[in-house]
Amino acid sequence: MKHLYFIGMADCGDCNVIRRDLIEPLKEKYPGQVHVLYGWCADLARINGRQTITNVPTFVVEDHGVEEFRFSGTSLTGKELESLVTTGKRSSDHG
Repeated sequence: MKHLYFIGMADCGDCNVIRRDLIEPLKEKYPGQVHVLYGWCADLARINGRQTITNVPTFVVEDHGVEEFRFSGTSLTGKELESLVTTGKRSSDHG
């Protein structure tokens, strides 16, 4: 099962807009697969341990604990984020 981790900070305006408009609806549609990390936790420590997170927002997709995708920035669309949850790839990466 794919898991999308959205990593942000409460004082990041872009993070809050993306969380509200894109991530929260995905959390409702894919319960247990979409996670918001705004503070230090075991998931964030694991993800950061593989590669240090230097920018927010950052998106990470894992499948059975294996990282398949990582992106930092604000340019992902709702369609691309949903594709990451379902396939682990951006919608523009496949057919």
